Amino acid sequence: MPKILRARPAMGSDEERTVRRLAGARHAPADWVQRGRMITLSWDGLRVPAIAEQLGCHEQTVHRWLERFNADGLDGLADRGGQGRKRRITEGERSRILALVKQTPPGRPDRTSDGQLAAADTAGPPEWTLNALTAAARAEGIDVHRSQVRRILLAEGVRWRRTRNPVRSTGPDFAGKGHGSSRSTPHHRRTRGSCAPTSSPPVIPRSFEPAPGWSPDGHRTKVELDYGRGAEKTWVYGALRPRDGRELTMTASCRNSGAYQRLLQIMEQDNPDGEIVVVTDNLSSHRSVSTRA
Repeated sequence: MPKILRARPAMGSDEERTVRRLAGARHAPADWVQRGRMITLSWDGLRVPAIAEQLGCHEQTVHRWLERFNADGLDGLADRGGQGRKRRITEGERSRILALVKQTPPGRPDRTSDGQLAAADTAGPPEWTLNALTAAARAEGIDVHRSQVRRILLAEGVRWRRTRNPVRSTGPDFAGKGHGSSRSTPHHRRTRGSCAPTSSPPVIPRSFEPAPGWSPDGHRTKVELDYGRGAEKTWVYGALRPRDGRELTMTASCRNSGAYQRLLQIMEQDNPDGEIVVVTDNLSSHRSVSTRA
C-alpha cells in the first residue's frame, strides 16, 4: 500500500500560527505563500492530489515541500542556496573590464607632456570598441565574449561609444558643420487631380557669419546660438501639381486660416478649368469653419 504523505503536526502554537499567517499573507512572496498553503491544507485533511489541484501545481511539487517541512520545519520552506546558473565572470574580472574603459584605448589621440596632441597608436582603432575591449580583456586572461562586455557596460552606465577625435578637428583641411538653411519635411502634402500645398517653418535670412564649428583646442564643440524667430519671420506656403510638376509658392507673416485660404485662391486662379482635388492633413487651419465655408 502506498504511503500517504501528510504534513507533520505543528511543533507548538507559535509554529502553527506562523504557517497559517504565511498562508494568508497578501504581501509575502508568492512562492512562500503557496508553500504555507500546502502545509495548512494538509493539516486540514486534504491529500496530495487535492492540494495540487486546488493550488494549480504538480503533485511532485507538493510532495517536495511537505517532505522538507516534515524534515526541517519552517526552515525547510526556504529556497536552498547554490541554485541557478553560476556566474561566468567574477566580480574581480568585472571590475577589471570596467577599468579598461578608463584607460587610453589603442589609437586614440593622447596629450603629450608639452600639451600637444599625438596619436598613441596610429595603427589601432580611433576609440574603444566592443571588439577592442573584448580583445583587451582576453589579453588579461578574462574569458569573456563581446555580448557580455556590452551587458556589463550598459548595466554600469559606462559610455564607450560616440567619442570625438580631437586631431581631426584641428587639421587644416577640416571644415566644421555648416549652419546654413536646411530643408525640412513639409508640414502637409497635397496632390492634385491634384494639388499639394505645403508650408515650411519660418525662415530668417542670415546677415552675419556663423559661429565656429569647433573650438581651437580640439575639445567639444562650443557653438553659440546665432538665430532666432524675430518680428521679420516668414512662413512659406507652397503647392505641387504632381501631374506636370507645376509649383506655386507664397509667403505669409503667420500660419493661420487666412493665409491658407489665400493659397487656395492662388491655386484656383492657376487652375481655372476642371475640378481641383486637394489632399491635406488635419492641421486646424485646413479644416477651420472659415476654410470650410
